[in-house]
Amino acid sequence: MRKSISRFLIASAVFAQPLCAHASSRYDFNGDFGDTTGAGPNLSPLGGTLNAGFYEFAPNQGLTLAWSGFDRATYDITIRFSFTTVGANAGYRKILDFDGRTTDEDLYVFNEHLEFVETTAARGVEKLIDGPAGTFSPNQLVELRLIRDGASQLFSASLNNVAQFSFKDVNGRAIFSGANPVATFFADDTVTNQTEASGGRVDFIAVSAVPLPMTLPLMAFGLGVLSWRRLWNV
Repeated sequence: MRKSISRFLIASAVFAQPLCAHASSRYDFNGDFGDTTGAGPNLSPLGGTLNAGFYEFAPNQGLTLAWSGFDRATYDITIRFSFTTVGANAGYRKILDFDGRTTDEDLYVFNEHLEFVETTAARGVEKLIDGPAGTFSPNQLVELRLIRDGASQLFSASLNNVAQFSFKDVNGRAIFSGANPVATFFADDTVTNQTEASGGRVDFIAVSAVPLPMTLPLMAFGLGVLSWRRLWNV
């Protein structure tokens, strides 16, 4: 009985260990590009400047964040920013790029509303997911929240706590891709010669994502359990 109880407690301890947990990072641009609240990776600037708690950027002078340590398909990102060039006939201005700036897809402001661009199975045919009109104005800060759930594939976007759109991302266009995935903010892709970008400023970026399964810590814990059992002969 004693051995059975001990083994039950050991098994319970092993399986009670979380395989993954959300890690939160927040970037406030108060003098640097580091994570204000945790130990996440630094943002990397593409040429802009820090000024009074903002990162100010010209077209294609956005920011990148290495994503290789996190689940590519499940995340919660909030960005408070403004663009200088939006409005009627302004065209496309990329907000977030998921694939190393190698495709003309991903998340944009189109004129004055939010739009997600992907291509269908027939390559070259664009599928556009649009939010309500009139949600962006030049130099006006907005708070954009993006959530993707890996299990359901649901991607949703809101502005200032007002829902803009949601869709099932069956093609995985909102998954960070590539051997070394990177989130790129406010910089256009090379497919359109980086012409679909705007200057602006960003107040903060907050990221909640899932670290990859902690295989090594679990293995170390398991080895410790085995040593404990040998020591106590259970």
